[in-house]
Amino acid sequence: MSKIKEPPVIGGIRFGMDFEGDIPCLRIDIIISSPNKPLITPIKLSKVLIDTGSDYTLIPVEIIKKLKLEPTEGEFEIFGFDDSSTLVKFYEGKVKIEGIIETELLMGGIETGEPLIGMDLLCYLHLLKNSPKGSFEIVSKENYIHPPKKK
Repeated sequence: MSKIKEPPVIGGIRFGMDFEGDIPCLRIDIIISSPNKPLITPIKLSKVLIDTGSDYTLIPVEIIKKLKLEPTEGEFEIFGFDDSSTLVKFYEGKVKIEGIIETELLMGGIETGEPLIGMDLLCYLHLLKNSPKGSFEIVSKENYIHPPKKK
């Protein structure tokens, strides 16, 4: 999503909310790479949904194959918002949000649906949403600055 030039409130980077769908949502570009194969070119995913209702970060299997990410043992059953379930295999990957965080993360591979950022990555970040202004700010825990108190 587009970065906003307004000064940060909590020390992070501000972005505009996505108003293209029926419900305004938070989306951000991420870069996925292999932690074990540095010669493979990382892949940028645009407008990835930030989903606070998901425990896991999920990316398309086609991206996992291109990056040759290493699988972990077994598959795990995950549940959707509608109580549907599916078995998902997880892979060792690296995710980067430019200017905010770069970390290794176990990512689920999905055959269908859109990629999304789950709580497994969000737990390393602070997120401040400003719905009236249509913006949000993201910062790593290390760079977080407490917002000033109103007088």
